[in-house]
Amino acid sequence: MHPFEVMAEPVRRRIVEILAAGEHPSMLVVEVIRHEFSVTSAAVSHHLRVLRETGWVDVRHEENKRFYVLAEDGIQVLRCEVKRLRKLWKNRLGWGLPGDTATAGIHKYEPRPPSIESRRGLRGKLPDGFTRATHKRRDALRGGA
Repeated sequence: MHPFEVMAEPVRRRIVEILAAGEHPSMLVVEVIRHEFSVTSAAVSHHLRVLRETGWVDVRHEENKRFYVLAEDGIQVLRCEVKRLRKLWKNRLGWGLPGDTATAGIHKYEPRPPSIESRRGLRGKLPDGFTRATHKRRDALRGGA
C-alpha cells in the first residue's frame, strides 16, 4: 500500500500521532480512537492491522496484552516518498531545468507583503496629479453632478 494511502485515512493518521509519543497498550489506543471518531473496536483493530501489515507499527506481546509502537520504517518510507515528490516538483517541465530556454526570461513569482494602501484601499486619497477640483471639472464635462 502506498504511504499516502496509509496516511489518507484520518483514523490511521491519529493512531500514528498517538504512537509517535511512544509505546501504548492496544486497549488505550482503541479507547482513544473510539471516543474521538465514534467508531467500533473492530474498525480500530482493522486500522491497527493495516498499519502493522504495511510496516508502520510494531507490536510487542506481553502476557495477554499487546503494545503498539511506531516503527521507524513507516516514517522513513513516507519521508522518501515526499523527497521523491519534491524532486519531481522541482524538476517539472518548464520551470528551471538546466538549459531550459522557454522560461529563461520569466521571473519566478515572489509575493511581497501588501503595503498599507493596498490593504486599506485609497481611503479618499487621489491619484498623483489630481485634486478635488480636477474631479469636479471632469464630472462637469461628463454632465454629471
